[in-house]
Amino acid sequence: MHSIKVAFIFFIGLYLYSCDTAGSSKVDSFNDSLILKWRLDSNTCIGYRNFQIGDSIIKKYKLVGTSIDNVKLVMGKPNYQSKGGDSQWILRYNISGCCPNIEGDPCILDMIFINGKFDSFGYTCV
Repeated sequence: MHSIKVAFIFFIGLYLYSCDTAGSSKVDSFNDSLILKWRLDSNTCIGYRNFQIGDSIIKKYKLVGTSIDNVKLVMGKPNYQSKGGDSQWILRYNISGCCPNIEGDPCILDMIFINGKFDSFGYTCV
């Protein structure tokens, strides 16, 4: 009888855990090649970072509306970070043309946070 109770509790716990993680955008950065390649190419010398990869990561992990800490967890350390106003922060990630050994126009992904939540993003090319 005791083993039936233990098994029942185990399955209830397993069910609740699966419900909690269903549709989750948690990052398994050790197994996601998209994230690994993104992080490895922070200076854009490898040529992997581009507009499409940036958009894909933002959509895949449903980053809009999440916290600045969550975005950093997914995207990695930004190349630049600045405070835009009382409640605004901007994270900037190099996209292309930032490698010192390769000529090109630098392009940056600007991620704008308002009140600690990811609000919008855009690209700037110089």
